[in-house]
Amino acid sequence: MKFFGAASLTCLAVVALAASAVDETPPAAVPGAKVAPADGEAVIAALIADLSNDSFAVRETATRQLWNLGEAALEALKTAAAGSDPEAAHRAQELLHKIELHITPDTDPSVIALVERYKTASLEAKRALLAAMREKRAYRQILKLYAAETDAKLRAALQSTVGGIAIFAARERLLDGDAAGARELLELAPVDAKSLLALAAFHRANGTLEDELQRAKTSKAKGAFAWQLALQRAAGRLDEAQAAAISAGEPLIAATMAMLAGDPVPWLEHRRANPSVEPAMDLYTALALERWQGKPMGKTALAPTLKLLNSRNPSTRSQAFNSLFLLGEATAAEAAFAKTSPLEAFVYFEALERIPEALAALDLDPDKPDFAAWVATRMDRLIKKPDISDETVTGLVVIASFLENRGLHQDLASAFDKPLARLAQKNLDVFTGFLGALCGARPLRIGITGPIMGMGTEWAGDDESRWEELLVAAFGDHDENLACWKWLAELNPDATRKQRLAAMFALCGYGADPDNLRDPWLARAWAAITQADADHRTTLRGHLAYLIGQGGDAANCLKLRDQMPPNKAAPGLDGLYLLQLSAAGRWEDASQVVLKLLSNKDGNAANSRPDLHAYAAACLRRAGHPDAAAVHDGLVEKLALGDAMIYLRIGQGYAFGADYARCSRWWERAAREAAPDNESYSLVLATHATDLLKRGLWKPAAATAEVLAQIHSGGTFSSGTFSSGTFSGSSPLSFLRLRLQADQAHALSLLATERPKALAMLEKCHALLPCDGSLADCFFPALRQAGLIRQHDAWFETTWDHIQAVIARYPESHNTRNTAAWLASRAMRHLDEAEAHLNKALATHPRQAAYLDTMAELQFARGKRPQAIEWSDKSVNFMPTDDDVRRQNQRFTNDPLPE
Repeated sequence: MKFFGAASLTCLAVVALAASAVDETPPAAVPGAKVAPADGEAVIAALIADLSNDSFAVRETATRQLWNLGEAALEALKTAAAGSDPEAAHRAQELLHKIELHITPDTDPSVIALVERYKTASLEAKRALLAAMREKRAYRQILKLYAAETDAKLRAALQSTVGGIAIFAARERLLDGDAAGARELLELAPVDAKSLLALAAFHRANGTLEDELQRAKTSKAKGAFAWQLALQRAAGRLDEAQAAAISAGEPLIAATMAMLAGDPVPWLEHRRANPSVEPAMDLYTALALERWQGKPMGKTALAPTLKLLNSRNPSTRSQAFNSLFLLGEATAAEAAFAKTSPLEAFVYFEALERIPEALAALDLDPDKPDFAAWVATRMDRLIKKPDISDETVTGLVVIASFLENRGLHQDLASAFDKPLARLAQKNLDVFTGFLGALCGARPLRIGITGPIMGMGTEWAGDDESRWEELLVAAFGDHDENLACWKWLAELNPDATRKQRLAAMFALCGYGADPDNLRDPWLARAWAAITQADADHRTTLRGHLAYLIGQGGDAANCLKLRDQMPPNKAAPGLDGLYLLQLSAAGRWEDASQVVLKLLSNKDGNAANSRPDLHAYAAACLRRAGHPDAAAVHDGLVEKLALGDAMIYLRIGQGYAFGADYARCSRWWERAAREAAPDNESYSLVLATHATDLLKRGLWKPAAATAEVLAQIHSGGTFSSGTFSSGTFSGSSPLSFLRLRLQADQAHALSLLATERPKALAMLEKCHALLPCDGSLADCFFPALRQAGLIRQHDAWFETTWDHIQAVIARYPESHNTRNTAAWLASRAMRHLDEAEAHLNKALATHPRQAAYLDTMAELQFARGKRPQAIEWSDKSVNFMPTDDDVRRQNQRFTNDPLPE
């Protein structure tokens, strides 16, 4: 890939190497190695003359010495290869072939054999030979052979085989401190957007990007605009990158750069000008463009999309629903949605605290729902058609979850006990399978334990074998479950089986724990471990690790891990262990975990991963070692090489250590440098768009969310928890939240210049999801920050009144109480009532991380930073894997108190 006016490394190397002196027994030299300047040209000329010497020994010695010289002898060898002496020409041609392929006297003979076979191989054989060379790490040879191919069709056929090798090999060279060798490998890669971006990222990391960009701007070589585009994307200059993309004939990339700068119109116009195969998606793109430009969405505009809701094609129907939800036209879609997919509609309406509509979707009377009759009908259906994977079971699980989590325990027992008893008599496998399905449906780690603790334990009675079947249903078919079950009997011989089962649920984090069973049982477990002899202690630690490992609790998991012999630790990087260490603030230990992996003598593959170096930098910086962290920051920069998905992981590594500035920078790079037509781009863009929203960068946040919505309009969707044949992939609720994300950011970006329009948009945002917890994330805080106190208070009171009515109807609905408290805390209104709601939620679910985080938010809203941090630490402890919970912890620690 030597083009665009870049100085040739090979030419520079020849100048340096041609002036080398060679004695009778020269040391082996790698191609391109520098040697001491002397009368090198004369020596090379003498060796070239010796290639046609009458003495075979002299010819062999000259050949060997020229081979050792490598690239320093290339020009002289080219002249000899074109000369009239057959012997000298033949030897010169063979040497040219080897040197240009970086084959040295020390190269593995098997690699040389593969290279020789490649000359005359067929296409399929060449693929196999290249794969074999890859196994032997003959990266330079692969790239040189590919670069030497002149047949365009053959190059295209081999590109997928060769792709990525240059980047992989370049990382190895960079780790060895050979930047020049890394650059040469990157320049040999097949020329495409990915390889150009990798080379541009190399220049960025090595401080040569600006010089290279100036050379590219004056270059007349083929592909110069594509190279300029790669360099501008790497430099982060969106306007210049957009212009370069237009010059390079890349309209989608030009539209992407405009979108990242805050204008989604070129993207939408490009998609409209290039219709898809799906009519609903094309209709959506046109409507989204008009909507962004402020045109009203009346019935006439929506009519073609509404018509597609009745299409016979399931995909077309699905995408029509996509369009309506993504446009924020939920009312137009909901009636048809409930009719087409009632179960998914129930989940959707319930999540929005619209309980009457949820019940109606399942043909239940919203005022007097007869849950018993509804369940009995479907249980009878299950008895007649015993299929645990059937949608009938899904519906029963949905209703059981609703009843338990809304606190309707009597209705739950009345509806399920008798039908479950009949099912147990008719089909034991389906009975236990259904109980297992209940435990598996654990939104927010809240399992449905009521039917097992009720009818399940009644069925088991005094039959130990049935209790073991119940264990399998609740916790899965694992030998450790039975071992733990028996251990609990040893911990408290007076406990009944039902009490042991309740304790096991509590220790594993399943369901509610209103009696706080976990703490005394955990104390018994630790006491038993302390008192056991050394051999038995290891076994007991394993039991406890199995139990608490299912429900978080970093502190106790670390306590167990710290007592574990070193040789018992799992090999490689234990991500959960790293998260637990960080949750406990043990950054020194966390850094050592990562550094050990990077320094492993067999860990070269790990050492070449820039994302692991990001984790190392983050840990070291938190541990108080900024200089050591900077070393790994440098390796991150050097090794990233234009891979957008790796950029995402790098950002995650920095976010892990709460280094959100570096995290955002890498996510911005990912959005700039990712291929917008790749299926992974939606993930890249979603990550960047959410980050922009959190940072309050309204204009680009709006544009990226708008484009993300257009991308999603081509998919299919489901409730996200349950799916059917009509909807799969994403949920209508997630689509509405995406519309809220786009519109609130758009409105806030217009507030200073088009205030009436912005206020009208914000009012619609609130009306779109008036009781959804997502309003608390950004909407209410942003209104206050913008000084819109009157609107903030009016809209919040509407939200508060509705959710209070839901709580009055379902007073034991712990999650609704938490949502009320979360909304109030972020709005900084009704804090006393919010705390009362939250205390009731925590009384039944004292270790629910989301509820603990809400209490931290409430204390922060009261201006009580120490209490906020204390509650947040508890939340992180029980959910160390949750990025938002971890980010909240840093906010409570470092950010100014809210006003």
